[in-house]
Amino acid sequence: MDWGEATAQWLHILFGTFWFGGALFANFVVVPAMMRL
Repeated sequence: MDWGEATAQWLHILFGTFWFGGALFANFVVVPAMMRL
C-alpha cells in the first residue's frame, strides 16, 4: 500500500463520518428547529 492509497482511504473514512454525522444532525436538530419556527 502506498501513501496515496492510504491517504485516499483515510479521507474516504473521514468524509463518510462527516457526511453521516451531518445527516444525523440535520434530521434530529435542524429539521425539528425549523418546524418550531
